[in-house]
This record gives sequence, C-alpha cells and structure tokens, in this order.
Amino acid sequence: AAFKRLVKHGEDVRRGGAHVLLRAVQSEQLMHGGVEQRGRALRVDGDDALGEAVDQALQPVSLHLQGGDRRAELRGEEVERAAQLAEFVGALVVSGVVNSLLWFCGASDVSLIFALGIVSELFAAIFPTLCFVMLGDVADYSEWVNGRRATGLIYSATSFAMKFGGGIAGLIIGVVLARYGYDGKVAESIQGALPGIKMLMSWIPGVLAVGTAVIMTLYPITTSKMNQITAELTARRNKQ
Repeated sequence: AAFKRLVKHGEDVRRGGAHVLLRAVQSEQLMHGGVEQRGRALRVDGDDALGEAVDQALQPVSLHLQGGDRRAELRGEEVERAAQLAEFVGALVVSGVVNSLLWFCGASDVSLIFALGIVSELFAAIFPTLCFVMLGDVADYSEWVNGRRATGLIYSATSFAMKFGGGIAGLIIGVVLARYGYDGKVAESIQGALPGIKMLMSWIPGVLAVGTAVIMTLYPITTSKMNQITAELTARRNKQ
C-alpha cells in the first residue's frame, strides 16, 4: 500500500509539472523581417503576475521595434515612388537621345539604325507601363483635391490622351512631309523629302521625349504627400 501511494504521488507530481509547462505563455510577432519577442512567463495556480510584469517591462522595446519597422516601410515607399519617377524620366531621356542619333546615320548604316531603334524602343516601352502604375496615386490625389472619386474617368482619360497623342503625331508627320513637298507618286519628291523623313525618325520625337521628361519633373506626388492624402481621405470616409 505504501508503494502504491508513492507511485500515485509520483504521477501527481509529473502531471502537475506538465500542467505548469503547458500553461507557459509566449507571444512572438513577426513584422516585416524583424522578430519581436515580447516575453515568456509561467502561470502557476492561476497567478500570471510574472507574465504581466515581463510584458509591461518589454512593452517599450516592442513599441520601438514597431516604430522602426514602420519607418523602414515608409522609407521603402519613398524610395519606390522616387524610383518610379526617376525611371519614367530616365526612360524618356534615354529613348529621346538615342532616337535623335538616327539623324547621323547614313543609308548604308543599316546595322546601326537597327541597333539604335531597338535600344530606343526598349526604353520607350518603360514609361507607358509606369504611367498606368502611377495612375492609382493620381486617382487618390484627384479625390483629395476635388472631393469625389473618379478612378475610371482617370484611366479612361489616360487612354484617350494616348490615342489623341497618336493623332497629333500623325498631324506632325503630315505637316513636315507637306513642308518638304512629299508625293508618294513622284520619285523626285521622295528624294527631296528624305531630310524631313529623317527628322521625323530622329530628333523631332527626341525633342518631344526630352520635353515630356522636363514636364514630369514637376510631378507633385511624393510619399509624404500620399501619406497625408491617405490619412485625410480615410478621415473623410469615416465621417460619411
């Protein structure tokens, strides 16, 4: 009987130890690559004072880590928006400058003409893509200024502007060729219009691209501005 009581006592001790271990408290948060360890405490017989004390003691560290992660996130957004604008402007400038070099190519420089054309078009493909990426910020900016959301209208207006620009480009081509007396049915007029054709293929689009890049430097939306816009729009929507 004494042996059985000893065994039973040992089992009770084992179960009690397991109960204490199972009631250990550990909270861990993973925030953007940084691990926040807030505390570990044992609860014995329902007493969690130790855990609360550890949690309160480490709370300033937790807030500091959260603030650091938020500042890193904001810096990342700032770099991202600055990089988008820099890529947009840089693509316009490089495409325009490379395209302008076609003016110096002769009729026999076929490989060089193809090489310059490929490089110019590769960079030219960047800014229409970035344009649609940046339109989300423009939609928020428009709502912030005008007091109403018009995302669909902004995207549609952008598509219309691109088509309108294509129409203006056709007009410029017609005006330049007419200035040089181009007539597709007369061989002599074609020869006389070659300088105009070279202009249309080289420095005219180059000047337009560089001019657009200069205008884009006035783009007003930065990360700090967007944070202000987002906060104010959120406040407005919460009041509605």
